[in-house]
Amino acid sequence: MKKLPSLSLLRKQIDNKDVRQALTFLLANRAFFATFADVEELIFSMPDPPLPPPWPGVEHHFSALKGRVASVLYSYGIFVGSSVLDDLLFAGLREVKVHDPIMFALEGIRDTGIHRPGMIVYPLHSFGLIGVGFLEHYFKVRGDITIAEAGISVRAQTNSQDASTAFLERTADQFGIRERLPRDLLTHYIRSRSLNWFTHNPLLVVKIRSFSGSYSETQALFLIKLKLASSVLFMMKSFEEGLVKSGDRFGSSARVNNFQTLDIKHYLLFEQRPGRRRELRARCIPMNASRAELAELSAATVELDPRVWRHRMPIVLQMIAALGEIERGYLRYCLVRSKKKDARAEFYRKLFECLSYFRRSFRPAANPGERVVNLAVAFEMLLTDRWGSGVAERLHKRLRTVLTDVRGIRRFLRSLDDLWVCRCEVVHRGLAKTSVDLAIAQRAFVHAFIWVAMRARGVPRIEGEPVRMLLAE
Repeated sequence: MKKLPSLSLLRKQIDNKDVRQALTFLLANRAFFATFADVEELIFSMPDPPLPPPWPGVEHHFSALKGRVASVLYSYGIFVGSSVLDDLLFAGLREVKVHDPIMFALEGIRDTGIHRPGMIVYPLHSFGLIGVGFLEHYFKVRGDITIAEAGISVRAQTNSQDASTAFLERTADQFGIRERLPRDLLTHYIRSRSLNWFTHNPLLVVKIRSFSGSYSETQALFLIKLKLASSVLFMMKSFEEGLVKSGDRFGSSARVNNFQTLDIKHYLLFEQRPGRRRELRARCIPMNASRAELAELSAATVELDPRVWRHRMPIVLQMIAALGEIERGYLRYCLVRSKKKDARAEFYRKLFECLSYFRRSFRPAANPGERVVNLAVAFEMLLTDRWGSGVAERLHKRLRTVLTDVRGIRRFLRSLDDLWVCRCEVVHRGLAKTSVDLAIAQRAFVHAFIWVAMRARGVPRIEGEPVRMLLAE
């Protein structure tokens, strides 16, 4: 996870023209805030329209101020709930002795410790670890892969509450979380909720800095975090091609001792308690997203060999850095809507969305052409700015540019050419005749994604063609 900045640096990054205008207006109307005890009283005391001044201005400037503070905090992975920010900023505006309500809110987050890391636990389906299965029981083989640098850990199903809980405790220790897990509350949730997945499904654990006032107010942020975390697993899979022989896949947890369920209605969240307590706060949160989105998020249809990743490969660190850059940019520029057109926001949105099509290219399908089309769409979103003729030639040229320093470039380019021909056959004829080495094409996509993502900060805000600019065409 990225290192947190100092409060002074956070405050500097929050500051802009709109923030200064909002603060000027809000501080000039402190007497208005002083007539209310808290934000809820302010909201529920307002009469029906027409609303008296200064309420219209207060509502506008307060929302603008909170939105800017939230976007900067989110870009550093500090997911403080909207209601929590409401309370902190309102308290700073209401208190006359406070000269800077923004710094007051930041200090409140620091002093209560709610910015310290916790974990989110989400079930996977159809995911497998090779060489585990029965071997874990008889030979004490570790049935998990933990990437502490990324704050990600994944484990094969345990079919045991104690084993799953022990895995979470071990993962928390590897993530550097000092507080203990509330075992009693966790047991209560397992007995009273639909949580069969806790023991029957593979578990994805992601380190997260979160503090929410209500159950679902940060759920959209969690989905972003989980999608990026699962993308690491798919990227790792694309690099296992050729490293694992077919005969080495004995004992995959995807097929041995497998009682997985798709009855996924909740996820588990472990957050910090205000005041530096020794135990994390546990929440069993209902999922409010669409069933289709949840099913896609949980379906990690890949198998990984822990032996391949026992020693960190440099490519994993590159994947983590690239996805971390997309997370930062997407959370900062895409979540808070702006009236001004922002080429940066559109670029980060495209990079984030192309990962969805990349993940779908691993999904089993009755028609193999579906996987080809999904990967082709991912390439097009990644390496083009807009629709136009000559897409195949443009993709080939740009992939050659971004893979200049990568070994095996001819094989990657050939796989892309075959992919595009096959994509056209599926789209226009409904039948794929061209053979495609999809594993090689997927690996080429990962290399290209890393190249583009690590240069994304150079994209200007003004309208233009970001990919063309990055490639200096």
